[in-house]
Amino acid sequence: MVIPRAFRSWPRAGVAILVSATAACGTPDLELSDIVGTWEATEIVMTDVESSEQSDLIADGIRATLRITAEGTVTSSAYWASQEEAETSVGTIRLHGDRFTVVVDADTTTGTARLRGDQLTLDSDPVEFFNSSITLLVVLRRRLN
Repeated sequence: MVIPRAFRSWPRAGVAILVSATAACGTPDLELSDIVGTWEATEIVMTDVESSEQSDLIADGIRATLRITAEGTVTSSAYWASQEEAETSVGTIRLHGDRFTVVVDADTTTGTARLRGDQLTLDSDPVEFFNSSITLLVVLRRRLN
């Protein structure tokens, strides 16, 4: 969030992975148990660190969900409107105060996490993406089943 392989930097963060000034101050006492559940992305913004150019992936047609278990497994599923099947990545998520670490395959993404009610914001540190440095801001809403 999984985002097509070209966007797997986020699912590793988390969709997974996740990047922005609005999340610069995280939730300092956040625990994994606070974010267990299924989350739907309501905003995914990729920002080029050098040029500050932004891409709104939700507006571009991507749909993404994250499922986080009590054991720290994170499953990210994403698809473009033109795709029939979602692409899925599985990894782990760890929290250290307001900092998150997501590992998918051999790729690690870190950043700041903030939880406000049923909204989880993941703001990634810069990651390499096609010879550029980007950040991802991922805003998720808890899905009520």
